[in-house]
Amino acid sequence: MIRRVSHNLKFATSAKKQRLDAFFSEYARLVNSFIQLYWNSKNFPGKANSEIYTQIDSWMMGKARKCAANQAIKILKSVRKKIEIRHTKPIRKPIQERRRRERTYL
Repeated sequence: MIRRVSHNLKFATSAKKQRLDAFFSEYARLVNSFIQLYWNSKNFPGKANSEIYTQIDSWMMGKARKCAANQAIKILKSVRKKIEIRHTKPIRKPIQERRRRERTYL
């Protein structure tokens, strides 16, 4: 199974580059829309299915929409994981105490 494909755009025409730019901007809009959709919900799906990626209208086909939804879900999971880790870390000392320590070493 091919997971990654690289293409050289050196010889691409300006029309093809414009279409790629439109595709990438729409893809980014989709990812941001899915993030906004699930940001405040406590539970979000593990993977995207047709019920999920049809909630936001787009001219993109199903495969690209599904990838955008899955990427948004992964982003949300990593953000929540980071938030949980930050809440369990010890609190740093106030700046005045750190400055006092630094002055004694100088």
